[in-house]
Amino acid sequence: MIKIISLLAILFCTISAQAYSLKNIRDTIYQEAELIHLSRDLKKDTVMMLELMASYHFHQLINKYRTSKRKKTIYWDFKLWLAARNHSVFMLHNPSEFSHRESRSKPYFTGKSPGNRIDYVIHQTMKQEDFTGYAENIAVAGVGGIGGPDLNGFKDVSMQDLIVMAKDAAEDMFDLWKHSPGHNENMLRRDHLAHGTSIVFGKISKYATSVFIIKKKYYSPDTISVDFLGENADQFPNLYKENGQEYKNYPRDMDRVKFKLFSSLAEQFRTLQVEPEKTLYELVKYEDTHPEDQLPIKKRFIKANSIFSGFRLIGRKLNTLEDSRLFSFEDFYSLAGIEYIKEFILKNSALVTSSEKWGGAVDVFPKGDQFEVVIRVLLLN
Repeated sequence: MIKIISLLAILFCTISAQAYSLKNIRDTIYQEAELIHLSRDLKKDTVMMLELMASYHFHQLINKYRTSKRKKTIYWDFKLWLAARNHSVFMLHNPSEFSHRESRSKPYFTGKSPGNRIDYVIHQTMKQEDFTGYAENIAVAGVGGIGGPDLNGFKDVSMQDLIVMAKDAAEDMFDLWKHSPGHNENMLRRDHLAHGTSIVFGKISKYATSVFIIKKKYYSPDTISVDFLGENADQFPNLYKENGQEYKNYPRDMDRVKFKLFSSLAEQFRTLQVEPEKTLYELVKYEDTHPEDQLPIKKRFIKANSIFSGFRLIGRKLNTLEDSRLFSFEDFYSLAGIEYIKEFILKNSALVTSSEKWGGAVDVFPKGDQFEVVIRVLLLN
């Protein structure tokens, strides 16, 4: 259930004290690929530290609340946090658009619905049917009006005051949603698996968004911590331990990035309306397990499947495409491989667009402090 709530005239002040370094966050929206850069720059970014401390505290509040109501705790997911933050930024810049729906014509648009905005964050590498449902809470505290984040208002605020501000903001939004029946229902739904909650701080108002998912076909939880606070981290209690919500690992022991790279490859073929073929996947698997087999590809195709599969090759041709590229640690986890896959398809567009079926694999091999991404594709033309 999607609900809306607002609260006017909740004012807060900051107390200037010891100087604290500030590197302004980009006043923009983010995708999953940028998480590694956000993590790297976090200690230099007072505004983002404030936001994440508020999110961290909210995550503890909601899980403590769920436990008190005999509900399973839920996972934190940074990808859902980005979807939530993008919508909070949209509302902050477009105060008249306080809604669960975004207008394409407005700046900072990332999708009409919460599901569209999740798609935007994850580069559309998962299909909507991988989610059995989602929900969203939104709130505003302040007097509205001028949009935009306060990028300079916290540069002289002490760490102690930042911590107090973060906790106060989280508790304000939690109390608002707790005392609104629809929002409270979203926070307590038994079948919710994960969430990401964002609070952004404007010049005269705060906007908050919580995005929940009910179930995901494949899911690997992203934890949240305040290790970046160093000795100040002990001012936040430890995260409430997640208590047994089930999720499915990615297939064939793929990690999250490898899964996304393969999903991106499949999406390219889906866009070009080239259908996957199980027997071609079986041949790729056969080649992995029988590297010593140097027979012509047609004979290996029959060997990997059945003698009758040879009839499918009459008048057709099997084409093999293979390519590889080395990525730095940062580029790999920034999903630069997705653009590489697009380039690979474009480079082989003549063969790809003329094919009837395809099968393939994306492999990842650590090479010291780098990663080699290998693409292998079989086409039936």
